[in-house]
Amino acid sequence: MNPRNVSELYPFAIYAIYAVAIGFSFTTAGSVLMPIERAFTSFNGAFNALALSLAYVVTISGLIGYSKSIAARPHSDNKLGNLRFVVDLSIMFLVYYLISLTDPTPIDATSYARFDYYEDTFTWVFPAIFGAYFAWDIIKYYEYKNVHQSEAKTNIQRGTKTLYFLLLFIIQSILYVHVVTPHYYSSLTWDGQNAWPIVFIFTSGGLVVGYRYSKWHVPRVKKIRAKQGSARVVTKTQ
Repeated sequence: MNPRNVSELYPFAIYAIYAVAIGFSFTTAGSVLMPIERAFTSFNGAFNALALSLAYVVTISGLIGYSKSIAARPHSDNKLGNLRFVVDLSIMFLVYYLISLTDPTPIDATSYARFDYYEDTFTWVFPAIFGAYFAWDIIKYYEYKNVHQSEAKTNIQRGTKTLYFLLLFIIQSILYVHVVTPHYYSSLTWDGQNAWPIVFIFTSGGLVVGYRYSKWHVPRVKKIRAKQGSARVVTKTQ
């Protein structure tokens, strides 16, 4: 592919970075899932396998969501289009960071595995990612505000959905850091270790899936209206 303009160059760059991130994840997956029975016989094995699965859900669903959005609203060759690309790069860094957190290999001989820093880093990765998503929606709204005026309300609704899930992730992080950790940290254990992070992995996964469903789901009423509109156009042309 030979990108000819901004609307082709920026997506090409993001797809290339996605490819690098997914390629890097294969090395991490090898450390996490080989041998595969480790994911079923130990707490750390199950913990890292679930975390890696969540990272894949975020990465793959993000790639699909980006493809859908950029097909309908490519980057404009102006300041807003350039700014949206900067946010794209920020999201890619966060996705790469999320994947790297699941790597069980110690950073050095005296340190713990990366994911043992869950309390300090992982709980804030999702608010950061969804904060970037929200910024992306805002920029896209103003970028196309005067181009597709009839769809301004729809774009606001989509941005509002992102804001709702951003707030949910912020609330989740606050609960984990300021309520669960200081008061209930030892109340839930598995194999002698704190199991609360696994609970939050499941809740994070549920929020990510819910977010993608809400963004991609087209209400049945709208589908019916769209079909009726198409039928009227066909009738008029005949």
